[in-house]
Amino acid sequence: MLHAFDHMKITLSKPLTPIILATVSILISACATDKPSPSTVSQLGAAGFRVRTPETTKQKEIFATLPAYKVESVMVHGQKFYVYKDEAKGLALVGHEAEYERYRQLAHQDRMMAGHDVAMASTHETDSWYGVSSSSWWR
Repeated sequence: MLHAFDHMKITLSKPLTPIILATVSILISACATDKPSPSTVSQLGAAGFRVRTPETTKQKEIFATLPAYKVESVMVHGQKFYVYKDEAKGLALVGHEAEYERYRQLAHQDRMMAGHDVAMASTHETDSWYGVSSSSWWR
């Protein structure tokens, strides 16, 4: 399976801070995992997705074809659904367009907060390593 990062070549002119390296490592490993993400499940629930267990033959067929731990759109009887398959538990989180849009908003907010936290941690790390920039020592 080709990952989005397989074809990228990264050239660094400065060493990256350990926090940035750790964050990149976590993001890359999250892309390659076959396990549910607690934050994704939480966001889907908060967005209004409902837990469903496939019961009918058609539901079981659809469930079997879906990739695990990803939100996918599915057309059933002319109606679009968004489904997150939790393979280990044998259940799905199901929503409509409104729930999916809410999920996207929540996921975006979480990514923005995570980016803010990394930026704040990097600033704090730099301050503690080099001293506070407003210090007279640097002037």
